Amino acid sequence: MFSGLYDLVRLYLFDNELHTIEPKSFENKTALTHLLLGNNLLETLPDDVFAGLSSVTSLELHNNRLSVVRKPLFSGLYNLETLTLHGNQIHTVQPASLENKTALWYLSLKQNWLENLPESMFDSVNHPTALSYLYVEDNPLSCDRCLAWLMRADGGWLTVKNADSVTCTGPPGLTGRTWDTITDQEFTSDTPGKYFRILYYNYTVRIPLNLCY
Repeated sequence: MFSGLYDLVRLYLFDNELHTIEPKSFENKTALTHLLLGNNLLETLPDDVFAGLSSVTSLELHNNRLSVVRKPLFSGLYNLETLTLHGNQIHTVQPASLENKTALWYLSLKQNWLENLPESMFDSVNHPTALSYLYVEDNPLSCDRCLAWLMRADGGWLTVKNADSVTCTGPPGLTGRTWDTITDQEFTSDTPGKYFRILYYNYTVRIPLNLCY
């Protein structure tokens, strides 16, 4: 679609009712720094659609219909600084989907369907050094031990913005509480969970179903 535009720096494709983007649509756009795809009708994206876009610093995907953030999608965006994903239908962020994003300082995940944000979505070593703006409000977040990592990181290498608008939908006892009113102890305290029971010789073994990932 954009063949020959090797020196393209900014590409604005928002508000176009785009349903799909073909693989390799942005191939050889090594000079591209800003890619705006917000306010469209995108439900999924090819895993390699952003491959080779190592110069991109700003990517906008807000107000689409995306449901899953897959690991390969942003893998080649090593210099990404701002990423907007708000206003989608995202219920899953896969592990390592935002690994090696050390320059990322702005990430908007608000207004989605997220019940959990896995710590594993970031690289344990090469996580962002200063994610100053993280927006997660208007999600059905369960403020249990699986989200405790975010509480520990908040105020350190990342900052949860609008904390007084981040409302917990569970577990019981924390439902309706806002992020800024919950202590670290409440996040990490064990709460009754569901278990899968198996019989091993003469012993009953309980395996928790709500393992964090």
